[in-house]
Amino acid sequence: MIAEIPSSDLNQKAFKTLFETLGYSDTIRFLRQYRDGSGDSIAQKDANFQNQSVDEIYNAIKAKSN
Repeated sequence: MIAEIPSSDLNQKAFKTLFETLGYSDTIRFLRQYRDGSGDSIAQKDANFQNQSVDEIYNAIKAKSN
């Protein structure tokens, strides 16, 4: 079993890797994509898809992409 490292260490390693790989500007641009949203995403999904099955949703997406 692999030992879990503390979140603070994980974050430090991740930021270091991102900065070294992407540079500061692109790292910030990347991170800005993952902001907290607003509202209730579950209620939104329920309202959008109501009583549709996964197959119905999939087929609707597939039909639009053709």
